Amino acid sequence: MRRFAWPLQRLLDVTEVRARSLRAELLGLSQEIAAVRGEIFLRRAKIRTALDDFGQLSVRERMAGQETFMRCSQAQRKRLGGLRQELDGLLGKQRAKMDELAKARSSQQTLQRLREEALLRYMSELALAEQKQLDESSQVAFAREQIAERLKRA
Repeated sequence: MRRFAWPLQRLLDVTEVRARSLRAELLGLSQEIAAVRGEIFLRRAKIRTALDDFGQLSVRERMAGQETFMRCSQAQRKRLGGLRQELDGLLGKQRAKMDELAKARSSQQTLQRLREEALLRYMSELALAEQKQLDESSQVAFAREQIAERLKRA
C-alpha cells in the first residue's frame, strides 16, 4: 500500500518553524522589556535614595550641593524619559509580534486540522480498498467452490 503523503506538509512544517521563531523573538523582547523596566526602577530608586540622603543634610551642606543635585537629577529625568520611550517602543514591538504569532498559530492549527481530515479520508479509502479486495477474494473462493462442486457432480 502507498504511504500517506499530504501535499501541504511542507507548508505546515514551515509554519511550525515560523511559530517557534516568533516565540523565541517574543521571549527576547520580553527579556529586553524586563531589563528596561529594571533599569527604570533602579534609576528611580537611586533618585529617591539621593533625595533622602540630601534631605538629611544640614541646610548649609544642602545649599552647596543643591545645584549639582538638580543638574544630575535633570539628566536622570532625561534618561528616564528616553528609557520610557524605549520601553514604549519595545511594548509596541511585543504587541506586533504577539499578533503575528497569533496569526501563525491560527494558520498552523488550520493546516493541522486539514491534515487530520486528509489522513482520515486516506484511512477510510484504505479501509474501503481493503474491504473491496476481501470481497473479491471471497467471491473468487466461493466461485471456485461452486465450480469444484459442479465438476464433482458432473
